[in-house]
Amino acid sequence: MTRWKRQGFFSRKKALHYQKNSLLLSSRRKAEQIAEEHGFSSSSERAVERTEHEQSDSDIPVPDSGDINVSLNDIPNSRYDVSWREGRQMVELGVLADGLAGCAKCCIPLHLTHTVDILHCGLGAFLRVMCQNTTCQHKNIVPTGKRHGRIWDANTKLAAARTSHITQLAAVHGNETFSTYVMPDIPIIPSASDITGLEVRNGILYYHGKKINTLSISVALDSFFSFLEKFNNFILVGHNIKTFDCSVLLEALESCRMIPKLTDTVKGFLDTRILFKTVHPNLHSYSQQSLAKTLLNMSYNAHDALDDVLMLQSLVNKVEFSAIDHNCSTFSCQYACNIFNYQKLIHKNLPSLQCLIDQNVISLGMAKKIDGSGLDFSCLNLACKRNQDGIYALFTEKSLNCKFVRVTNTKRILDSVNEFFMSLNES
Repeated sequence: MTRWKRQGFFSRKKALHYQKNSLLLSSRRKAEQIAEEHGFSSSSERAVERTEHEQSDSDIPVPDSGDINVSLNDIPNSRYDVSWREGRQMVELGVLADGLAGCAKCCIPLHLTHTVDILHCGLGAFLRVMCQNTTCQHKNIVPTGKRHGRIWDANTKLAAARTSHITQLAAVHGNETFSTYVMPDIPIIPSASDITGLEVRNGILYYHGKKINTLSISVALDSFFSFLEKFNNFILVGHNIKTFDCSVLLEALESCRMIPKLTDTVKGFLDTRILFKTVHPNLHSYSQQSLAKTLLNMSYNAHDALDDVLMLQSLVNKVEFSAIDHNCSTFSCQYACNIFNYQKLIHKNLPSLQCLIDQNVISLGMAKKIDGSGLDFSCLNLACKRNQDGIYALFTEKSLNCKFVRVTNTKRILDSVNEFFMSLNES
């Protein structure tokens, strides 16, 4: 068969195949347009949920109507692992556009709205986009950013620290409620104001254009603890509290030197997002708004912390769960503090290991593990200078009464890091 290069095809057969598919796609688009003009329902696709290793504490009491639901309204600066339509994701438009340019099998352009699920990789992600062609329907893997091997540029160029600040703090216990607004320490960007309705003008906080009274973060936390101290033997219940709210709360508590007050007052935490994933494993989304719509057929203002905790209280009272479900969803204050300190070490030490990540000596995950163990570039370099087996000894050392090594005992990683620093010191 002769090679036919018009419109970029190398054979007439492929060109005719493309023309046939284009006609089918055109007719389908007309049908979809008619459906959109006369339809009144929409569908959302199920997202791929990452499995989580959860740590539980059996001595934490099971929550009931007397436990405290707590919510923090913060300046949005994080993603939530729910459906692909929800949350925030770092995207390089050029890479995404190239990925959506055409199906890998039939070459017909892809559409973002045909995404069926998402796999998060730190700040990067893979989208699985189904081809619109009814005769093809191939699920294409589309990255949202550039990569070098298995390393995402987005993950290596930005630190993983949270920069959210509390703007509203609310809690509910039975029929008693607590709510206060906090003057943020950082400016509220316009896009965040559009979402939350909060904005600062001339040092005054406004909510949807209405002036509201605010407290400093230290006074707000004092008031919060005064509310908590009225109750005994309780846990704090929050949605997605394990991965987000605890870090924001502990950041504020640390700035005011109040972390000991938390550990003395609070028995532990329960993350309702983990609880609902355990009790209702087949839902398409586990955002609190979606759960309220699915389980209670109700909607609410998710960007008002008081409305948020009241709805969460209703959801918790609605669900029935076992002691095992409870244990999988709870964690202690000490665990939350350990994770918070671990994240701080990573934020502090990660930039020093950037050169090792860029040269593919270690992965981003291994760099975080090294940073979380309290080591940085200077520690590794010093260990290598003192002893040619210093890296091996440092990475594989064990703490007292612990069966795990400090970093790793994988020979390939040990050899790679040791070779890097040996060559660095020789030059």
